[in-house]
Amino acid sequence: MRKLVVIILMSMLFACDDENGEDVLLAQPGRMKMELDEVEMVSSTTKLPEVVYDPVMGVVTIRARFQTQSNPIGYSLMSISIYGVKVGEFDLVGGGFASDITHAYYSTPASDVYFSFQVNEAIAGKVRLTQFDLNKNLISGTFEIKVADWTATEILVITSGSFTEFAIN
Repeated sequence: MRKLVVIILMSMLFACDDENGEDVLLAQPGRMKMELDEVEMVSSTTKLPEVVYDPVMGVVTIRARFQTQSNPIGYSLMSISIYGVKVGEFDLVGGGFASDITHAYYSTPASDVYFSFQVNEAIAGKVRLTQFDLNKNLISGTFEIKVADWTATEILVITSGSFTEFAIN
């Protein structure tokens, strides 16, 4: 009975609900994971994630690298910048506006770059910060994002995204 309770508690700890109410398994501590066009990706273990916090501007930028089997030398990069950072939910504004807004970008090993603000929708996604602890210097959260190229014709859909216990620099 004790084992069952522990298993249930652990599954609650490492899962959350997405917008459709379905459970999403969270990334392991120190890792980012996401699905890009329905393909699961987990951040590289050789290139650690970066979190840069600017308390004066109130902005945090979270970056993680992903290596692919098709190109093990190159890597993809996911970056999320959040302004007015605190635990809570943040909209990623679309519609071609790029200023001091919460935004994301994704680049491929071939150096193709996609931005959330290039998506022709008012809201291109959401980031939920579940942990922002400056005493422990840790940040965790989940995200669902659409990103588009500069012409806004090619759109990538990133779902089931999470980052867990990233160290804040």
